[in-house]
Amino acid sequence: MSRLRGRSRSGRLLLALAVGGAVFGIATAVQADIPDAGVIHGCYGKPGTLYKGQLRVRDASRGEQCRVYENPLDWNQNGATGATGPTGATGPTGATGRTGPTGPTGPGLPAVDGQVDVDAPSVPASSCIVKDVTITALQASDHVLINPTGNLPLGIVVEPIFNIGSSSVLELRICNVTGAAIDPPNGAWGYALFRG
Repeated sequence: MSRLRGRSRSGRLLLALAVGGAVFGIATAVQADIPDAGVIHGCYGKPGTLYKGQLRVRDASRGEQCRVYENPLDWNQNGATGATGPTGATGPTGATGRTGPTGPTGPGLPAVDGQVDVDAPSVPASSCIVKDVTITALQASDHVLINPTGNLPLGIVVEPIFNIGSSSVLELRICNVTGAAIDPPNGAWGYALFRG
């Protein structure tokens, strides 16, 4: 401090300008190359060395590396993507949509009803057979409802299959879902034909 006081006013001014110029030059050089694409590269002294904990910024774009007694430290890097957050609360119910167009007219009342004799053969265990049933009034576009007039044995399941090749023939798929053969009883089945 006494040395500064001993200098002349012009000497102190000259010294202040020199120090200011040096600081400005260093700051300009650092700003020009650091950070490197948003990442600041640095080094800090390793534990157990004279430089322990000392931090300095390095210019990686010019190939500057950490010294043997330093560890690298970069910051302002993008971290890993975090876990997906929980699902948000359900939003309010939206407004009611417009009414759709009117659908086609349904088949209406039965055009024809009656009975037909069905003589189904024995159905092996865990299998199905197809039985043809002739209904004289049946047309190709008819919707058919057919059921036995009596009870079927437990384990027998029946569904109609439409035979497009012959309009008067209705195929019945008769399945046995048990572990033993079943011979369904012969008898009358009631049917109703719906015309669209």
